Amino acid sequence: MKFDPKHLMILAEIYESGGFSDAALSLGTSQPSLSRIVKSLEDRIGQSLFSRTRKPLKLTPIGESLVDQGRAIRTAAKRASESVDRIRSGDEGELRVGSTPFFLDGFVSGLIAEYQVTRPNMTIRLSHGYSGELIADILGDRLDIALCPIVFLDPKLDLNFLPLIKGRNVIACRVGHPLRSKKNLSLNHLLDFPWIAPPPLSPLNADLKSVLASTDVTYINIIASGGGLGTVVNYLANSDCLTILPHTVVFALRRKGSLSALPVEINHPNRTLGLLTPKRGDLLPLVESLTNHLQNRIAEMLHQIRRHEAKVMKSE
Repeated sequence: MKFDPKHLMILAEIYESGGFSDAALSLGTSQPSLSRIVKSLEDRIGQSLFSRTRKPLKLTPIGESLVDQGRAIRTAAKRASESVDRIRSGDEGELRVGSTPFFLDGFVSGLIAEYQVTRPNMTIRLSHGYSGELIADILGDRLDIALCPIVFLDPKLDLNFLPLIKGRNVIACRVGHPLRSKKNLSLNHLLDFPWIAPPPLSPLNADLKSVLASTDVTYINIIASGGGLGTVVNYLANSDCLTILPHTVVFALRRKGSLSALPVEINHPNRTLGLLTPKRGDLLPLVESLTNHLQNRIAEMLHQIRRHEAKVMKSE
């Protein structure tokens, strides 16, 4: 036997209101209309739903069962309505976010965590990739948003790019590294120390090659390569190794007091760190709300980031 879910919710309202008259007022209908619905249900079932000779209103066993189902349907409908409202406002749903490894792990993930704290019904799927991979994933609908450094974005691509901050990579080392107190520091001084090479496809690796090309030698002592940000940070903190890191990562880790940067300029392409989103259709509410959060938070931090950059790049 099939039941109209609406009728079951009406039945629950009649019982909880204490009678047909109050339920009619609550539902914006008439008492005779509710009576007809209940009479129709009783005729189909072949049993009474209410013990009408008793007050307050009392349910029969089968009436109790149907009222319980009506409450469950009403609760599910309410939750569905609330869920739709949260999705429309960008407070619920799933978001696929990609970013370059060190930028995501060292800087952006903290900002995303801030955003998600007030959105317990939201799930974020994070993934790593470099700019070319991230662009392909956005175009292939495998990502909703990507954060990466861009040198040049082909205007023919069906993508939007929102600049957030100038991309700047620095030579990172531990606090207390011998070169931090070196006077008149030059690129050639860097050759006396071991290096950690970033992953081959990373723009950081290209910048390391640029450092090498700026010197009169063709070799530097690379004692480790690859690895995640945690691996690199631990290497730096426990040795005199050098490496290339985004300045934003050094800035984000500054409070731990383990990393610093050398006041040496690196010649690298003019990159801009920003947000990639697809042009097609309207942005998902989640994409729009996360984009606004990241844009606002980085704008708030921009003065601190620039001040820290000026400080670490100032010659001793």
